[in-house]
Amino acid sequence: MRAELVEKIRSLVEHGSAAPPVVELDDYFVGNTDEDSIAPNQIDYGRPSLADFYAVLKTIRDRSDVQAVLVGIHDDWAEAQDIWPAGDSIYIYTSARRSTVEGWVVGLAADGVLSGWPRGRHPAAPEPQRGHNVYAVCWD
Repeated sequence: MRAELVEKIRSLVEHGSAAPPVVELDDYFVGNTDEDSIAPNQIDYGRPSLADFYAVLKTIRDRSDVQAVLVGIHDDWAEAQDIWPAGDSIYIYTSARRSTVEGWVVGLAADGVLSGWPRGRHPAAPEPQRGHNVYAVCWD
């Protein structure tokens, strides 16, 4: 699974965008057992286990007012030789308000929920549906 993810990321990077690549939720989490792969600085400070983290995000993704949940890949993904590529943010496409999204992710020990793409939108990221906004869930 890791090799498939790395190949997807490599393909996305070849788009030549300065914005970091994003991948589908399942592409990032299925097969991932590396607890340090996302929000590692929050592990002992309220962040749930990786399995529970993924379960919360799947619940959000399955809501009728959510179009997609994507994982933003950290810039140093290529340096991860034998570990899972690091994720640095979660992007939620939804018609809900930002304050509602903040409530959805309260148990993930996030540092905040921002509107839009703080580091730029990767060209392979889908367009939001009419009436939907993109929110970035961030850690440090």
